[in-house]
Amino acid sequence: MLVELERLAKSPASQLAEVVISGLRGRVGPLLGRVSEQYRHPAPTSRRFQPGAQLLGAGLARHDLSRHCLRSALLIGADLRGATLNRTDVLGADLRDAQLAGADLRGAIFLTQQQVDAAQGDRDTRLPAGLKTPDHWDWQGGNRRVE
Repeated sequence: MLVELERLAKSPASQLAEVVISGLRGRVGPLLGRVSEQYRHPAPTSRRFQPGAQLLGAGLARHDLSRHCLRSALLIGADLRGATLNRTDVLGADLRDAQLAGADLRGAIFLTQQQVDAAQGDRDTRLPAGLKTPDHWDWQGGNRRVE
């Protein structure tokens, strides 16, 4: 699988247009799931915080969501201010308008720039290395945090 992905990464755009994404996703998804399970071990069990959870507008301020699997969860407009997402799987989670002010996402796994860009944060929001703070976040007249 890794060899195939490396080959695809080096392919020209014309060749990538021919890739059947659903087939690739079907093979990569279970692999990422196993990686997530191993990395999050021991993972907490929860009926509320699980893959595909419906958490639209949920009040989760200052919650410790560490090691939970929120893969494909709907967190649209959720209040995650001051929350901790250490080793939390957020692959495909919908973070549109989620409030991330002061949240610590440095240890979140599978978090993308697109998810961060769709959310709201501030100067105290901690992001994983490699992700950038969006221009639209509330800086309250201060400077952006550089880590």
